[in-house]
Amino acid sequence: QIVKEPTRGTAILDVVITNLAQHYCTPRVIPPVGSSDHSCVVLQPVQSMQMQRKNTVKCRRRVVTNVRRVDFALALARTEWTAVTDALSVEEKVSTFYSIITALVERHFPVRVKTVPKNNKTWMTDRVKRTIIKRQAEFLRHGKSTTWRRLRNRAKTIVRQAKNWHYRNCIQQLRQENPSKWWACINKELGRTCERSVPIATGGPSAVEVAESTNTHFSKSWCQGQPLSLFPLPRGAIG
Repeated sequence: QIVKEPTRGTAILDVVITNLAQHYCTPRVIPPVGSSDHSCVVLQPVQSMQMQRKNTVKCRRRVVTNVRRVDFALALARTEWTAVTDALSVEEKVSTFYSIITALVERHFPVRVKTVPKNNKTWMTDRVKRTIIKRQAEFLRHGKSTTWRRLRNRAKTIVRQAKNWHYRNCIQQLRQENPSKWWACINKELGRTCERSVPIATGGPSAVEVAESTNTHFSKSWCQGQPLSLFPLPRGAIG
C-alpha cells in the first residue's frame, strides 16, 4: 500500500496496492471532485512523467491585464492623430492609423511565448490556472478549510466563465458559418472522438444469407438438447 496521506478526514480509505512501486511516482492526494467527500489519488508512472515533458508546444499570447488596459486607454486618449487627418488619400490614412494602433498594442500588450501541454483545453487561461493552484495549495496546507471551500467555489465560477467566454467568442459563430467545424469543436471540448465509420466491403454473402446464418447460430445456442418430436407422442407406462 503506497498511499501515505489521508483521503477522507484523517483516514486513508483510498489505497493503491502494488508490487511495482519503483515504477511509479509518489502518489499525490488532491481535492475531491464535485461534492464527493473522498479526496482523489493521482498515481503516474515514472515513464509517463518523462514523456509528459516532451508533449508540449510553444504558444504565443499577449499579456492582457486590467492595469495594461487602463494604460492603453490613456495612451489612446493622449495620442496625436494629426498624421491620420492630414493624410491625403484613404489608403494613406488607413496605413497611418493602423501603424499607430499596432505600435500602441505592441507596447502595452507584448507577446510572450509560453510552453503549454499539447492536450491543454482551449479555454484554459492563466487566471484559471492560478485559481486552481491556490485551491490545491490551500487543500495541502489546511485540508477542507473555509478558505479552501471559498477557493473551490471561486474556481468553479472562473472555469464556467472561461468556458462561456471561449464558446461565445471562438465557437458560437461557427454554427452558422461552418456547422461541420462547429460540431468538431464541440466534440473536442467534450473529449469525444470523431472517427469516421469504416465502409462495409461489398461482394460477400447476401443479407438473407447473413440473417439465416445468424438465426441458425443463436438457435443452436438455445437448443443444447435433442429436438422433441410431438407427433406421434411417445407412449409411457400409466400409473
